[in-house]
Amino acid sequence: MTVEQYVTRARTGVRARRGGPVLRFDPVGGTPGGPAVVPDAPVTCRTGPGGGAALAFAAEEALRRNVPLVVVPRGGERDRGARRWTGSVAPEHGFGPPVELDAPPSRGLLVVDTARDVDVELRAGRPVARIPSPVRTTGPVVLALVPWTPAAAVSTAVQTALRHGAPLSVVRTWAGAAPDLGRVAPAALDEWDAVVARLHREIEHVLAPHRRRSPGLRTHALVVRDELTRFLADLAGGARLIVTGCSYGPDTSPGVASRALGIMAAVEAPVLVVPRAPEPGPAGAS
Repeated sequence: MTVEQYVTRARTGVRARRGGPVLRFDPVGGTPGGPAVVPDAPVTCRTGPGGGAALAFAAEEALRRNVPLVVVPRGGERDRGARRWTGSVAPEHGFGPPVELDAPPSRGLLVVDTARDVDVELRAGRPVARIPSPVRTTGPVVLALVPWTPAAAVSTAVQTALRHGAPLSVVRTWAGAAPDLGRVAPAALDEWDAVVARLHREIEHVLAPHRRRSPGLRTHALVVRDELTRFLADLAGGARLIVTGCSYGPDTSPGVASRALGIMAAVEAPVLVVPRAPEPGPAGAS
């Protein structure tokens, strides 16, 4: 879907909402960093030709949040797209405010169609959604639970499942030596069972407040001895959206940093990574 096609399809919905989102076009590209996340932070879509699913996802999020949508085309589409927008598209469809050609720095949601070049945004604490084409509109929402999953990622997965009437599958993987099935020692089985029980309790602890607030939430817990990225890649075919977290900051280890990017690159389903926001520095620090 092109930007113009999105405008045509979204025109009625945008006009129907008083004070609805403003569509902005940025031919240069967003700047990572900037102010902390605020409720009216714009949704930014950075996509190229064939990225219609990413654009549609970003548009839906902007409409739902009632915030601006900033479109950042990649590659050769930039200059031509800017001329097209400023010359005809926005005025023709009556979007009120003039089209802005420079997106302000933001930590609002970034939607992309490729996992390339999003490391800086994640390190700045910016949530990033990678939406491939075509995209599924059925199946469960999957929450990939890791020790550094922030509460915002859990809430996002829960609310997405409730909004679409979809079940929520919570995945928790763990690493450990596989027992020799030819001669399984009772102690090894007890240790395995203890790990699985502990991780199920961890899932229940995370979900308990959301179940109390939303009794209609349908959940399914999966505790698997496997590598997370590999398991999600196998699971992705039936998922509507996979939500996971990551812990980013100046001192983030390469292993943790690459895992979130690896999931986005390896999994065919839509993936939303919600990083734990960087800790603020000491008062008065520059």
